[in-house]
Order: sequence, then structure tokens, then C-alpha cells
Amino acid sequence: MLKRLRKWSCEMLIGCLVSRRARCSGRSGCDTTDEIAWCANGPEPPTVCVWPVLIGVVDLPRNVTSRKTAQQLAATAIRFRDEVLLHPAASAVADELQDAAEEILRLTEKIRLAERQLKALVTAIASDLLSVHGISSVVAAGLIGHTGDLRNYRNAGAFAAKCGAAPVPCSSGRRIAVRVNTGGDRQLNRLLHVVAIAQVATKQHPGRQYYERKRGEGKTHPAAMRCLKRQLATVVYYRLSAVQQLIVAADLSRAEAA
Repeated sequence: MLKRLRKWSCEMLIGCLVSRRARCSGRSGCDTTDEIAWCANGPEPPTVCVWPVLIGVVDLPRNVTSRKTAQQLAATAIRFRDEVLLHPAASAVADELQDAAEEILRLTEKIRLAERQLKALVTAIASDLLSVHGISSVVAAGLIGHTGDLRNYRNAGAFAAKCGAAPVPCSSGRRIAVRVNTGGDRQLNRLLHVVAIAQVATKQHPGRQYYERKRGEGKTHPAAMRCLKRQLATVVYYRLSAVQQLIVAADLSRAEAA
């Protein structure tokens, strides 16, 4: 939820500034700081030319959510507003930039705090799950939360179907075929995809070797990734079984103590 709020703040910031930059790029003779500052203080609408001065560069930052970039944006907005005599409308744009950058910093700190709390909780109950390459504390917490009670799944195949990682049979007559599973829990599927990407990106890892073997068989990249996610679903299922046993044992001990 916090990451969605931060993404929303970034979209507001970039959308606002891109529109102003697009309007500025259509004007002739607005290339220097003196000319841009003159436009900001002149009789014409000042918001059309403040973006290049606020950022100090022509291109947008690649990652506005990074702490360093957000701090630079906030500091640049404050310095620009203090050093340049702005039209009230241009000053409002600088205030908007500063507020958005500070909101990104605030949400980033909350995200980091939540990640630290998740790491402590997940480490206590899911050390086996964390030992799988590509599964971080955030991914492990997502797998545990979206899976729920593991007793709802008959076996690893049922769990893979829940994740949308198991192919769906679509045979007809003598023709044996399967199709891509577009159903299931898409959040679980996304988490498996994150793990698969991490393993494929690591040389000499069994997941990378399995992926390359499937590519050697003639499968495309998406098809090979789906095969890898199907195998990862089985691995995650048995690791989650150990987590389930710990949770059930903890619940029984608390019930007995009560």
C-alpha cells in the first residue's frame, strides 16, 4: 500500500512537470537560465518554463523514488524559490515540486520501516523459505500472506494451479495440448516471477541451468519462464509446509498456555 502511495506521488510529480516541460519545449528562445528566469517573471504564464531550471537538467531523472534524487529535487526547489524572484504561479510550481519530493521521502522511510519489521517476523518463522535464492523478506511475506492456510491445497499441483503457474489442459480428440493459465492468484504468480527472474539472472544457478535447458529444447523465453515458475511453485509449496507446521505448533502452545 505504501509503495502504491509513493508511486502515485511520483506519477503526480512527473505528470505535472512533464506537461510544463512539453509546453516549454514548444517555445523558441527558452534555452538559457536568464531567458527562462525572465519568462518566469515576465507577463506571460510563468509555469511554462520553470521545469528546466528547477531540475537543472533537460531530461527527467530515471528514478524519482530514490532518496538521493528526492532530496535533490526538494533542495533545488527551495534554492530556486529563494534565489529567483518568481511569479506567484511559478512559486506554486516550486512548492508543488518540494511537497511531492518530501512526500516521496516520507513514504520511503515508512516503506523501509515496514520492510525491517517484515524481515524480523519472516526470519522467525520462514528461515527455510528465505534460503531459496531470489526470495527476500518482502517476497516471503507476500507468499505467506497470499497463500493463506496451506491445508486448503491438496498437493503441490493444486498450489501451482492456485498460483496460475500450472498449464491448463485443452486437449481435443487425439490432439494433446495445454494452454497458458491466465487465472489463479496473480499476486502469487507475480512473486514467483520475481524469484524466477532472480534465479535466471544468476550464473551457475540450477534455475538458470533449467531455463537454458528449456531454451535449448526450442521453447521461447516466456515459455521457459513459465516452466521455471511451475518448478518453483513446487519448491515454495514444500517450504511453506514447514512454515505452516511452525505456525500450527505456535498456535497450539498458546492455546495450551491459556
